[in-house]
Amino acid sequence: MILFEYKQGDLWAHHTLDEVPNTQNLTIHAHTGCELYCFLQGEGYYTVEGNHYPLTPGTILLMRSGETHMPHIRDGCAYERIAIHFPAEYLTGEDPALAALFEDRPLGANNCFPPEAADLDYLRSSLLRLCTPSAGSTENRIRAYLIPVLYELAGRRGRSSNSVTLPVRPRDPLVIDVLDYINSHLTEEFDLDELSRRFFFSKSHINKIFRAETGSSVWDYVVVKRLLLARSLLQSGVSAAGAAARSGFSDYSSFFRLYRRRFGVSPAKDKGI
Repeated sequence: MILFEYKQGDLWAHHTLDEVPNTQNLTIHAHTGCELYCFLQGEGYYTVEGNHYPLTPGTILLMRSGETHMPHIRDGCAYERIAIHFPAEYLTGEDPALAALFEDRPLGANNCFPPEAADLDYLRSSLLRLCTPSAGSTENRIRAYLIPVLYELAGRRGRSSNSVTLPVRPRDPLVIDVLDYINSHLTEEFDLDELSRRFFFSKSHINKIFRAETGSSVWDYVVVKRLLLARSLLQSGVSAAGAAARSGFSDYSSFFRLYRRRFGVSPAKDKGI
């Protein structure tokens, strides 16, 4: 049940409550902008780039462009959250500490703020007010509440090294190496056979460990990353064929099919947005 939703261009804010969540719909994904996610109700954990963070009511996670993430919610538990997706340009002209919340860290690291690390009542009430319709511009209201929340989180991180939740468990070293390789060679031609030769494990073993850590197969992860890069290129004015080639797709028809399935529109319709 959507309690509030506003979507305009690169800005999307929603407050959603699923009394009986369909966990089949909770899949690995990433965005071209930044995301603030606030967990309000449920049981589970959240995976960001293979790191698993515990979820308790009031937990806030921050994801930057391209960081893959996925919630894992226990069946039978009501699932409530607020999420704000916004362009990185929102941070332009603000204190550099705000951009550092998203950019000044490795992928999947220091994403999560537990309730005890921040003023839970202040942050939760601010986000709920952000999602409460009122007179005036909805976009201005969202920004007016979002930026102070980010300042609060930046201040907490600056004052205490304990302001960020550590992952539930360390990532498997093999997964760390595979993730690093994929992100360093994303637009190059490689496949599971190449990864198997490089890391001296069978394809099935790599996929099994990778899925356990990230919630995704290796190739689904690669496709999500490449499609996100392609979308960014398209929206900067690159042609559909050029975006496909520059993001690592050697076959345009395959790229077109995957792009439409992921984003619901053809590459040409996303060009120049």
